[in-house]
Amino acid sequence: SLIDVLIGFRNQDDPIETDVAVQLRGRQNYSQLQVIKMKFDVKSLALTSGIIWGLALFVLAWWVIATGGGDSSTTALGQVYKGYAFSPMGSVIGLLWGFADGFIGGFVFAWLYNKISPAMTVEVA
Repeated sequence: SLIDVLIGFRNQDDPIETDVAVQLRGRQNYSQLQVIKMKFDVKSLALTSGIIWGLALFVLAWWVIATGGGDSSTTALGQVYKGYAFSPMGSVIGLLWGFADGFIGGFVFAWLYNKISPAMTVEVA
């Protein structure tokens, strides 16, 4: 079934049988099936990741400022993102670094996923 294909089921008797072959086995009319490739929109995922990570660093800095936990010592995040600190200016720097880092990470993840993801089989009504 399609569920078996989505979760990666393979026939135990034939370990090299592909998911598409499992889906096609026993079908009389192959024209009912259409092979599509599930893909991420690379730009959308990159922008979303950048915005979320940038805002996370920004909100974290302001949360620490609001709860009185910030001091002038360098944090682990401050060592990774130069200029990031639990201060108003540091929060803006963290927002920019976080956006850049999240954007690149989201872009690479979506691009790699699109390159190595297998083709999926779905039934067309």
